Amino acid sequence: MTYLHGTVRGPTGIEADVRFLIDSGAGYSLLPESVWKAIGLVAPLLGVVTLETLGLVFDPFGRRLRPMRALLA
Repeated sequence: MTYLHGTVRGPTGIEADVRFLIDSGAGYSLLPESVWKAIGLVAPLLGVVTLETLGLVFDPFGRRLRPMRALLA
C-alpha cells in the first residue's frame, strides 16, 4: 500500500491536509465528509466518469443529459 500526503483546496480557498491511499484501479478520488465540510464544498457534482458509466453524455447546447451513442468498431 502506498500513501501520498496532499493538500486540497475548496472554492473559498480554505485548505486541508489529506493522506491519500493510491489506488491505480479506482475511478474516483474520494474525501472524507469532514474534509468536504472543512474546505467548504457543498454542491453535489456529477462527473464524467459517472456519466460514462451510466451511458450518458451532457449536451452543453441543450443543457441536458442524453444517451451516449454506441460506437461500433
